[in-house]
Amino acid sequence: MRILSCLIAKLTKENKISSIIDLGAGQGYLSRVLAYTYNLCVFAVDASNIQTCGAQKYQFRTEKSLGLLRKGKKEVDDKSNELISEKKGGLTHVTQHVTTETLTNLISEWNKNKEQFNVGEVGDYEFNKVVNDNKNIVDGSCSAKHLKQDNNFLICGLHSCGELSSTMLDLFIKNEEIKCVVNVGCCYHLLHENENSKQEDSKDEDIKCSFPLSKFFKEKNFYMGLTIRHLACQAPSRWSVQQESSIKAFEHHFFRALLQYILIKKDLVKDTPRIGKLHHRSFTSFSTYCNAALKKLSLPLNSISQSESEKYYNEFKQKGYMRKIIVFWTLRAMLGPCFESIILLDKCLYLFENNHVKEVKCFGIFDELKSPRNMVIVGIK
Repeated sequence: MRILSCLIAKLTKENKISSIIDLGAGQGYLSRVLAYTYNLCVFAVDASNIQTCGAQKYQFRTEKSLGLLRKGKKEVDDKSNELISEKKGGLTHVTQHVTTETLTNLISEWNKNKEQFNVGEVGDYEFNKVVNDNKNIVDGSCSAKHLKQDNNFLICGLHSCGELSSTMLDLFIKNEEIKCVVNVGCCYHLLHENENSKQEDSKDEDIKCSFPLSKFFKEKNFYMGLTIRHLACQAPSRWSVQQESSIKAFEHHFFRALLQYILIKKDLVKDTPRIGKLHHRSFTSFSTYCNAALKKLSLPLNSISQSESEKYYNEFKQKGYMRKIIVFWTLRAMLGPCFESIILLDKCLYLFENNHVKEVKCFGIFDELKSPRNMVIVGIK
């Protein structure tokens, strides 16, 4: 958060931008740092009204702690799909599912209301002194006079889930007023990929695919699949930090693999059925897990008796299959960064292929293990 907000503030200063659109803002953590640390005018957009309401509560607490609290003005605009917005300082929250069309309308409505902001007061504050080394960025650029003339925006997203990341890049390219994009994607398994994209006759424009985006990968009919996109989300470098939960996860994988072996051996299934999510109480023992899984699969509970499941568990654990599962899962997860790099490369190429984009960067924000788990894509027109 600290590094990303500092990067965004630096880009706004270098490109003479004072207005930020935080897409998929969630609880508004990034939005508040940008608004109250760097004196930027932030438009926080999220599709969930629950998230918006939560962000407004945190904003109230932040302004109260900073001594900025004043009477807010809450409005409900029925003409703009019942946008819920609260204007305080340089931060506005709205609930809206964003498309190219709706974003244009949102920007227009936001510009109309900017003169109502009394935002000059927040420029001298530093939010919990997060960025003591970057005080020069806070330059009072959020004055009402400047806002009237400002038609340049930076669109950003922290952990843009699934297709939201692709949507953000698409909005950046198609909207002339958006001059910069800063994007950290996640949840790659939620990307929409057309399984028939390899076929030459599958060029229906109504099918909106969020991977691949670039012409380079499209021309090669590149296809990953759900399993590989799931792997792209893996972060094996964090296992040493979360050792207890990691060991439990490995045991769960062992349970699932052993159950599959038993189901096939007893001719209860012909393929690999999806069990889905089970309550954590279902993993207290292998026999308990078997009962919960059989119930989920609508199979008779007596298909695998308790004594039978315990016998299988003890036998295969003594033979070292638990360790083999751990080794296999670790090697599998270590491929994750490779697959993530392909997804990031596709996004960068998509920006490079557009003639209006002058500069594209991709780099990692490193965690405490010196592992680049937050990959940032920056585009500048």
